[in-house]
Parts: sequence; C-alpha cells; structure tokens
Amino acid sequence: MKIYVNASVTRGGNGSKESPFKAIQDAANIAMPGDEVIVAPGIYREYVNPKNAGKEDARITYTSEKPLAAVITGAEVVTDWKKHKGSTYVTRIDNTIFGAYNPYIQEVEGDWYFADNHIHTGNEAYERADDDRRRPRERGEQRAEDHGKAFALYQRGDTEKGQDDR
Repeated sequence: MKIYVNASVTRGGNGSKESPFKAIQDAANIAMPGDEVIVAPGIYREYVNPKNAGKEDARITYTSEKPLAAVITGAEVVTDWKKHKGSTYVTRIDNTIFGAYNPYIQEVEGDWYFADNHIHTGNEAYERADDDRRRPRERGEQRAEDHGKAFALYQRGDTEKGQDDR
C-alpha cells in the first residue's frame, strides 16, 4: 500500500494521494510490512517513531516524492531573541516543545554517543560554551539554563537574532 504525506495540507487526511497525512508520524503509525510512505517536499518538524517494523522481504520504505526535498528535522525556528548584555542575546523556550526528551537538561552518555555540542543558528553551527555557568564570551558560544517550565538560551552574536553577520 502507498501512504502519502504532505506538510502543506491544512489538516491531515487518511493517507491517500487525494487526502494525505500532514505528519510523517501519522503514516508511521499505520505503515505495515511492504508499505511505501511517499513524502511530499517540505520541512517536517517532528520525531518519527514507526509503530511497526518491516520484514526482510517486505520492508517499510519512506521516500521523498522529489529527491532530497523532504526534510525531517528536530530543529525549531527561534525568532524572539532579546539583547541581554553586550553582544549576548537570550530567548526563553517552553520545555514542552521537547516532549519527553529535553537535550538541554538531560545528559546523554555512553561509549556509542559522540555529541557535537553545537547550537545551530541559521545555516551555521556554533560550539557550546566550555563552562555552562558563565555568560558566553566568544562569538558563537551558547549556554542554556533550566527554569522549570522553560529554559533560557544565551547566544553570543552580533545581531538581534543572536547570530553572526558572516
């Protein structure tokens, strides 16, 4: 069976070509061995956790309708940066955007895990500040503070969006 997904629809349908799902997860919830999920171009800001597994002779495949045009990302667009001190900017983000896993307050470790410890701003990746207890001093440094229901993200940069002008 072919299951269709299109992020640009106003509301999710039933997965048919005429009435596609809005989220890839909706398709992942019903996909069975041998099914193909066809994803329309767009940005899908979601975590996809397939409910069912395929089989060696009947895989579940996820295909971009147009090669490389469907992007699954966990990144959220943050636009409400406010000047903090000097060229350091701050924004506050509600912890609920992360669901059960907040990468800013939960330590991930293991011999299999290699964190890049970067914040991604625009098309740039900046290194995390070495000492989280201090205000970022170098351009591109960042730190996060947990404030219970929200966290504050500090970014050293040269613009009101908290990023460099490069």
